[in-house]
Amino acid sequence: MLHSTLLKLSLATFVAVLGFSATAQSAQAQSAPGFAFKTLQDRNGDGLFNDTDYNLLATGANHLFTTKAVVESRIGNNYSDKGVWESGIFSSTYKADNTYTNTMNTATQLGQQWSNGKAENFSLSYNGSELIYTIAGQTTRQAYTGGMTDILLRTRATGDSSISLSGLKLMDNLGNLKATYAQQGSTASMAGAPSDTVASDVDYLQVSGLKNGFTLTGQTTFNWTGKKPNNSNLALQWKIGSMVEPVKSVPEPASLLALGLVGTAIASRRRAKAN
Repeated sequence: MLHSTLLKLSLATFVAVLGFSATAQSAQAQSAPGFAFKTLQDRNGDGLFNDTDYNLLATGANHLFTTKAVVESRIGNNYSDKGVWESGIFSSTYKADNTYTNTMNTATQLGQQWSNGKAENFSLSYNGSELIYTIAGQTTRQAYTGGMTDILLRTRATGDSSISLSGLKLMDNLGNLKATYAQQGSTASMAGAPSDTVASDVDYLQVSGLKNGFTLTGQTTFNWTGKKPNNSNLALQWKIGSMVEPVKSVPEPASLLALGLVGTAIASRRRAKAN
């Protein structure tokens, strides 16, 4: 009788603790992540996160990242006339096959003459109704109400060129500094590359915790040797959208304790029967 009572009590404790643990895990899963810069994990086994991994993350029936807008600066034709734009804002729309298209609002286009090796200040912010982008002293903006949690910052360099972002600062909608990141970028070199190929380097950085608005500031620098790249061969993009983080179920310490109690009770009952 004693062992039977102990087993019932242990099982009751186990169920109660599991219920508490499940509630706690659910609360943790629903809590908003804090502002942060994060490196992205390889998804196709080659040890890198590049455009192939991004496509696995952002397209397909079970995609985890939904792109809603893209803010881009690129080398263009390196001219102040915005006929060949150097900066602009795209709206992203998913299609039935779970791929998406980017459509630029031409009113957001900016022309720019980049100076080789010159660091230019930039600022990207969201105030709840508008994306506002300033770079090299010029500002463009676009209405945005699509909601967001994350930005995937993409940089691309080709040939003998590089693009770097430095002194990144992430602030909340009240202007409080929340996170910093020293350096991010891409570097391509033709040294040792076959003559019939063009070297290319693509890199990504995740910016998370953006639910209530944000301001991201820093400096960006275009560098090239010899022939200047054109169009998007030297570029940076902010892919703005929502990330669904997979929830990994990890037993709480209390759950493990409850399992241990039940195991002990069952073992005691078996010994009692054997005696």
